[in-house]
Amino acid sequence: MILFVRSLLFHVGFLTWAIIANVGLLWVLVLPRKTVVRFITYYFRGNLPIERYLAGITYEVRGLENIPEGPCVIASKHQSTFETLMMHILLGDPAIVLKRELMWIPLWGWYQARSGMIPIDRGAHGKAMLSMVDNAGKAVAEGRKIVVYPQGTRVRPGVRKPYKVGAAAIAQRYDLPVVPLALNTGMFWPRRSFWVYPGKVIFEFLPPLPKGGSVTDMTRKLEEILEPASQRLCEEVTAVRNG
Repeated sequence: MILFVRSLLFHVGFLTWAIIANVGLLWVLVLPRKTVVRFITYYFRGNLPIERYLAGITYEVRGLENIPEGPCVIASKHQSTFETLMMHILLGDPAIVLKRELMWIPLWGWYQARSGMIPIDRGAHGKAMLSMVDNAGKAVAEGRKIVVYPQGTRVRPGVRKPYKVGAAAIAQRYDLPVVPLALNTGMFWPRRSFWVYPGKVIFEFLPPLPKGGSVTDMTRKLEEILEPASQRLCEEVTAVRNG
């Protein structure tokens, strides 16, 4: 019963804040991109007390020393909505690769487009990959971190889904380091679930992948590193809950 009430309060608080912020900040869309990003980050930070006090979710960041200065590719696991709300808090002004359809969402999509995200048309297959890599060039020139979810969608903890080559393709085109980001967010705010569980989310930036080799080799190496690291973080949660 307590979990039901907390989950309900969280969703009500989250949606209420989203509506207030998305409508109330419409005026910033006419401002310079970096100013828009600053206001978007304020919105994301406004979610933190909702997560903490209504859902009982806090977070910890590990491995910040592994993030290089300047542009790089952050290849992140994607288990939940939670990490999408955290990237600006963790990275400042990231360029996130996302489905083009997300930019068509009224209000929220406008902020995504205005803040300089990198859209990908997944129905275009090979052309989509080329377009994504080309579009990443502007973010690289601006010195921004590029966030790629290599599995292309949210994947529940313990579920296997093939890795796509997008992160490696961008890295090789612009000679960028690839930093894997392991996490366990799916243990707290599962995909397509009403239930939200209390506890501490862990984001762990791992050492950059060695440069060199083919796009396929780099993608395989990324999977070999990122999957067990994220599984380890999920097992930490299980150990605490069974504690």
